[in-house]
Amino acid sequence: MRRKICIAVCAALCLTLLLPACTQQKANSEETAQIYFAVSEPGAGGTAVGAEGHVLTADELEKPVDALLSLLLAGPAEESELVSPFPAGVTVRSWQLEEGQLTVDLSGQYGGLSGVDLTIANSCIALTLCQLDEIASVGVTVEGDALAFRQIQQMSPSDLILDWAEEEAVSVMVTLWFPRQDGDGLGVETRQVLVEEDGTLAQAAMEALLAGPTGEDLAPIPTDVQLLSVTPAEGGYTLNLSEKFLTAVPDGDKQFDAMVYCMTNTLCSLDTEKIKQVLFLVDGQPVDAVGDMLLSEPVTPDFTLEK
Repeated sequence: MRRKICIAVCAALCLTLLLPACTQQKANSEETAQIYFAVSEPGAGGTAVGAEGHVLTADELEKPVDALLSLLLAGPAEESELVSPFPAGVTVRSWQLEEGQLTVDLSGQYGGLSGVDLTIANSCIALTLCQLDEIASVGVTVEGDALAFRQIQQMSPSDLILDWAEEEAVSVMVTLWFPRQDGDGLGVETRQVLVEEDGTLAQAAMEALLAGPTGEDLAPIPTDVQLLSVTPAEGGYTLNLSEKFLTAVPDGDKQFDAMVYCMTNTLCSLDTEKIKQVLFLVDGQPVDAVGDMLLSEPVTPDFTLEK
């Protein structure tokens, strides 16, 4: 049976993450651990994460967490289709284990990962370390801080792996930006969305955004605004909205600016490394400006607006 990873990420999940069925097993009686790495060329629908076995030595069994982390960062020991998912130079600064929850603090290079690359790297860490009986879940920090948009939490094999042999949708955690009810800046919600087989992550994220927030301190996007399409463009997305986008709030009102940045920040949060801007269209036509907001050029995100 083949299994698919479902991970909380703010990423453009453009490939299927499949794992062998052995991923939920603990280190076996022969004291052999599976060390997980990325697959160099997974291909469409192929395996994105794989493992190679390593027989733990007596010294490694004395400090198994240190040993597994060292093996992970050293990269694959065998010539195979596996490659290290970790940036060059990344090191383990420290780790802490409390009540089955392991938190691994990595050096700053790890903070450069985003999107699918971050998803795969986190998966390799969690799947490798959770083989130890004393570890139920793994969290990752960088230089002592959680990664951007609070997307990285404690991960366990039961969170990462689902049996989707008959499923056609992929579940992905995204970061949605909404205006605050008091009008003071923007707030964020993390939401798990389903990306249908014939859909895209950007479309699912925008539909979730327009559906409104769940938190009482956040305000919805005006309900009359409809998503017509969202398509990849160089450096970002082209977002095509209904005409109500221009009339949902008064011209020049700060609520309009907030709406624009909620949409821009949400889409650019999917992959902060590759998605840098959003071009707005209305009924397929370019937009000049609304109040002080110039829309004839792509809008870049402003993540400092979070309050």
